[in-house]
Amino acid sequence: MKKLIILLFASVLFVSCGQDFLDVNTDPNNPAEATPEVTLPVAQVSSAAIVQGGYNSMNTVGNLFMYIWASGPGGVWYTNEMALNVTSNFHPEIWNTTYASILKNYNYVANYDQPNYEYFNAIAKIMMVYHFQILVDAYGDVPYTEALKRATNTRPAYDNAASIYANLLTDLDDALALINNAPASALVPNGNQDIMLAGDMTKWKQFANTLKMKLVIRESSTLDMATIQGVFADIAAEGSGFLTETVYANPGYTKTSSKQSPHWAGYGEDTGDNVTLNWKYTKGTDYIIDKMISGNDFRIDGKFAVVNGFWQGFAQGAATAGENNEDYSSIAKKSGGSFSGNPNWKPELIDSEQDAIIFTAAESYLLQAEAADKMYMTGVAQDLYVAGVEASFAEYGFSSLYSNGYLSGNAGDDAVNWTLGNHMKCIITQKYFALAGINGMETWFEYNRTGFPDDLPFSSTAISTTRPVRLLYPNSEISNNSANVPAQTSSDAFSSPIFWQN
Repeated sequence: MKKLIILLFASVLFVSCGQDFLDVNTDPNNPAEATPEVTLPVAQVSSAAIVQGGYNSMNTVGNLFMYIWASGPGGVWYTNEMALNVTSNFHPEIWNTTYASILKNYNYVANYDQPNYEYFNAIAKIMMVYHFQILVDAYGDVPYTEALKRATNTRPAYDNAASIYANLLTDLDDALALINNAPASALVPNGNQDIMLAGDMTKWKQFANTLKMKLVIRESSTLDMATIQGVFADIAAEGSGFLTETVYANPGYTKTSSKQSPHWAGYGEDTGDNVTLNWKYTKGTDYIIDKMISGNDFRIDGKFAVVNGFWQGFAQGAATAGENNEDYSSIAKKSGGSFSGNPNWKPELIDSEQDAIIFTAAESYLLQAEAADKMYMTGVAQDLYVAGVEASFAEYGFSSLYSNGYLSGNAGDDAVNWTLGNHMKCIITQKYFALAGINGMETWFEYNRTGFPDDLPFSSTAISTTRPVRLLYPNSEISNNSANVPAQTSSDAFSSPIFWQN
């Protein structure tokens, strides 16, 4: 409990220092004092930090599990991650911060029972679904129906993972109904109160529909076709469609301590323009860099830094004797020209003010491509696939000229060329390259669901010849909720898959 209180206090302290409109003297977890206008952006800043921040972010875990990043020569970074050494002490912040801070804040806004707050309620419900799906996909059964009850229930029961998915679809329907049936007097959040979509409720409906699509596709192996098509028919009937633009979060990040963009703060430079050790020793792997070079994939300009005039990847767990850390490509930051000479070069690490990515347009289009290909919905699957690749290139400032060249230039690769017929391999492999460095956790989830990319190496220090299929419940939960937490052993991380993997 002390750890949870400390984590909660630290989270609130961090986000309350983020910008003037977050500098409040009220406790955003106290319903007697806080308002949705204050609490919603606090929760959204925390979402950005856990998804795309530094070492303790989900992005970092996924990039290491999926052989995207490595610890460079001379570094002692990421020992457990590269070894796949998943224990009950492995990145407990993913669980603790999500429950103790993020979901509590969203839950307060979602249930704020005052007139004209329908849009705030709906946004919070959508973001709760976003985070609960991540928890289920990472851990399986988790507290849901009894969670977030504060002092009235500090030891919640666990819900079946599949039943949580069903409830999350209902939660999204409820959020959509709140938006579509809101009175004319409903308060529309401004850009300070909604730091993701600035109160654009059409885009929030598209986000909700995209999450519905993602939920039903991920669990599609457990559902019949009629049920799946029914969900897509409901989405079509709602009429707002899916996301066509990336969802970012930015409360006004600045070059000030505790106010920098979370990914930059974790892997870019400090406020004195000194590169972080995380950046210095976090390298692109030999696998992904070699793949991007051989595929003439210009996104490499944004994902990894040029060293000695080119890119050089490093193998996870490789021997470091005699190796020079500076000879290998760190994750990118803007430090000069690029190989392509593209004036719109947009690396993942730009500056302290950069947006934090929550959900990419590329992922939305590639999900639609899978849905159309499997006849869950109408649409031309190949066109949606191409749109997904184009959106990924656009994320780095590259026009369709580059993405079309990439697709046509890899005609013999069945992980790129749609017409060769291995459509799922194309979709998931391209999702891997699109989200590498941006949302590594999502690439791990999709690997567990599909097995793609199907040629990923393992670290030389890996303790298993298979990748983890789940995270283990943290020690804090085992101690504080022992009567309810499911029994687990260390082998469950590799042998007890999430329900949708069966």
